[in-house]
Amino acid sequence: MSDRPGRYTELSQRGIEENSFHGITLNGGTSSDRSLDPKQFFLTVAKNLEDRMLSQGGRMPDKTGYNKFIEELKVLYAQYWPEDAGALYGETEVESLCQRFNIANPRAVIQAYRRYRDSDGKDPPDELMELLVAVNSIPIASAECERGFSQMNLICTPNRSSLLTSTMSSLLFLNLVGPPLAKFNPVPYVRSWVAKGHRTATDTRSKSRKKEMEDNPDMLVMWGVLNN
Repeated sequence: MSDRPGRYTELSQRGIEENSFHGITLNGGTSSDRSLDPKQFFLTVAKNLEDRMLSQGGRMPDKTGYNKFIEELKVLYAQYWPEDAGALYGETEVESLCQRFNIANPRAVIQAYRRYRDSDGKDPPDELMELLVAVNSIPIASAECERGFSQMNLICTPNRSSLLTSTMSSLLFLNLVGPPLAKFNPVPYVRSWVAKGHRTATDTRSKSRKKEMEDNPDMLVMWGVLNN
């Protein structure tokens, strides 16, 4: 990516040249705005990935595991395949990646990898897609985790500290990746709730709330003072 711009980089560059992006007019910015060097940007992202996500930490991090992981990843991309690769090339690395990402049935993945190599990396089989998706979705920073902690603090308040772990997990999932309220369709969930025997909000069989305070003679004098 640092040497060859990707599809979205080209789209953004074209938008800058045309002063428009997806139909939205771009402004010229201010004199304090600084342009980013794309090559330096991608190198910084790669360095951040190396230092924060895949090294073993410490003041002098051991990068042995990181380097091994990078070599394993290369077998999934055709541009890194050697011309004299043997018939079993990459299978050990694919099996190691399956163990790292907890992917079931690694033998099926290895067989799919063989077909993937036979197609020169142009037609990944379905059995290989789970591994490819896992590899391509490795985060480059901890921002998503930090947003999750912030949402957890908003959900689990002192007044709601007795939530079950499963309930907390569901609420976090909805807050992090759920649709906005305008695009949320509650009908299937309401039907599921009612089908399980729960009562609706308009169910006439529900007990009416007692309104004890409205007729409490001991409070009438106080309310009269407050209303004057």
